[in-house]
Amino acid sequence: MVSWYVALKLGEWVIWWAIGIAYIIKSLKATTKQPWISRSLALGFFVFGVADLIEYFTRGSFPWWLWVWKIAGGLALFTLLIIDDYYKRGSKALAPWRFGPRSLS
Repeated sequence: MVSWYVALKLGEWVIWWAIGIAYIIKSLKATTKQPWISRSLALGFFVFGVADLIEYFTRGSFPWWLWVWKIAGGLALFTLLIIDDYYKRGSKALAPWRFGPRSLS
C-alpha cells in the first residue's frame, strides 16, 4: 500500500520533470535568445526530480547525501532562474530592492 507521503513524492517527481520538458521545448524554439539557459534549467529540473524519485524508494527517509543533493539542486535552480531573468530584463533583475517599497529611491 502506498502512503500519501510516498504518492506526494511521485507527484513532485512528475511536476519537476514536466517543468524540465517545458524548458526543453522552450530551448528548441527559434525565438529563444539563450537556449543554453533553458537546457541547463531543464537538466536542473530533471536532476532535482530524480531526488524526489529516490526519496520515493527510501520511503521518505532523508540520508545526508539526499539533503546535500536537494540543497545543491535548489541553489543551482535558483541561480539559473536568476540568470534567465537577467537575460530577459537586464540589470533590473539583479536589483535586491526591487521587491521593496518604491519610496526608498
